[in-house]
Amino acid sequence: MSLQSNRLLTLYELGNLRGHKIVQQSSGSSETLINIGSDHMETECNRTFLSGSMGTKNFVGQGHNHFIPSTHITCTLVNVPITTSPHAPRLYVDSNGDGTYTLIDITTYTYDATTGEFYFIDGVSYFLKDIHYKIEYWYGFDGSIVSSLIPGVPWEVKVATAIAGRLGFISVDYAGITRTEADGGRSINLKEPTFLLKVIEKYRR
Repeated sequence: MSLQSNRLLTLYELGNLRGHKIVQQSSGSSETLINIGSDHMETECNRTFLSGSMGTKNFVGQGHNHFIPSTHITCTLVNVPITTSPHAPRLYVDSNGDGTYTLIDITTYTYDATTGEFYFIDGVSYFLKDIHYKIEYWYGFDGSIVSSLIPGVPWEVKVATAIAGRLGFISVDYAGITRTEADGGRSINLKEPTFLLKVIEKYRR
């Protein structure tokens, strides 16, 4: 079996984790473990991690609000990090409410690639009340492989992927077990480790 395009770590990186006893050796193939773990992370975090994915945020302007001033000039893009390839985020407006969107001048707004904050910077523009907008943007961590490493994916995500893949094999070996039970005098526990749950919660969208 070969690695899927959405793999979040390489065979070399998995070998390092096993060498440091972070992830135990499993009975299945390393490729299968990585694929299972990568699918699990994407499903549980409700996101695509690697670059090359396009997101669209549709929303309705709130207008000017003296009590919450940021609402009329700022919105948040949930899928991060934001990338500039093939192009930076673009803001469109449906001024007539007929579903026809036109591009807004790109010099009037900017964004934070890490946090996903998108906002106007010209001091004049803002999201008009009850007007429909959409932002199209590209996002994801660098999925290229350099010297057997995937440099862009956070290390904690790689470790969580390996752990999730390992648990995937255990769940197959002990299909049907949903709680801690005795098996030949030893305990089998299929609960997800706290570390894995914390990483999933951190990166969930």
